[in-house]
Parts: sequence; structure tokens; C-alpha cells
Amino acid sequence: MKFKESIHHHYILEEILLEHGNFYFCADFIVAEIKPEVLWNWEKAKGLISIARDFYKEGIPNLYISNKINEYAIDPMVWKKVIDTLGPTHYIAISRTTSSKVNLLFEEMFYKGNILQVEDLNEAINWFKNNKNLLKKNKI
Repeated sequence: MKFKESIHHHYILEEILLEHGNFYFCADFIVAEIKPEVLWNWEKAKGLISIARDFYKEGIPNLYISNKINEYAIDPMVWKKVIDTLGPTHYIAISRTTSSKVNLLFEEMFYKGNILQVEDLNEAINWFKNNKNLLKKNKI
């Protein structure tokens, strides 16, 4: 299910539509829905970080929810660069298919942060509600 069509759409402050994905900026987290067959790499991540810096005046949230509604590829080294740029980041991956679950195992080998795999948006948002105290803004 797309985030903007879910019961949680009220969290959306801004919808960012880019060529490679749709991104939803919320007060305390960002939800990403990468388009099919995209290679998510550092150039794309760097562009999103730039947009987020302009939007979040008090710092970018350190919770990133990947709503994997499409099949796409990721350069696993992107996570090292994201963490080097933003600092520690919580990453929740909503993985529904076997291939996205296998891809996440590969990503975990490179991601040196807090990562959680869940089955749906409700589980991701419930984690957020129960762990708000862990979250803070990245002051960049």
C-alpha cells in the first residue's frame, strides 16, 4: 500500500515527487517509495538529502522508512555515505516479497546502523510511536 493512501497519510507534511521515487516528509520521519527498476545510488540519495536539508530547518529526522512497494536495486555502499553525511540513522524496511527480503539481508551487510524489517506500514508506524524517544533530528 502506498503511504499517501494509508490511514497514516495524516503524518505527511510534504510530498516530494522525483523521477526515481516518491518521498514523504513527516515531522519525525521520511517515507520513501522508490520507483520500479531504479538503481538507488549515492547521487540520488545526495539529491534527496539536499531537498530534505532545505525542507527541515531544524534538522533532518533520523528515521527513514523504505516502503518497498516496487522492485528496485540499491547500491549497498550508499548507506555508508548516508551515515557519514547524516550520522546514525534508524532504517525501517517494509519488505513484502521474497526478493526484497533477500535484498535487505544484503543491505544489512553494509548498513552499520539500526535496521528493522517489518511486513507493513502499520508495523512501521507502530514502531515509530513506541520509539519516539530514540529519535532526534540530524543537525546538518
